Amino acid sequence: MASEYDVDAVGKRDGANPYEAITHLYVRSYGDTLLPIPIADAIDGIQCGRFVYYVKSGDKREKLRIARSPYNKFYLTTQRDIHEPRTLLNLPAP
Repeated sequence: MASEYDVDAVGKRDGANPYEAITHLYVRSYGDTLLPIPIADAIDGIQCGRFVYYVKSGDKREKLRIARSPYNKFYLTTQRDIHEPRTLLNLPAP
């Protein structure tokens, strides 16, 4: 069974295109501190079924999914975000 985490913040790279701007997901650890997860590790964890990540959007909890950018790179987004990962990009920095 996959471990589930809520994403509370994201690390972003300034000036990058929206598909490559997110560098880390931040989830709460047991000590209530934010734990950084590199985006590549998060994608690998989803692909192999070890992890499921969610983001709160309004009053909904949306599951993150893997998508492929126009530049042929994997990125994370929600089902609602059709072209760019706007929900993730709108999360605060840690």
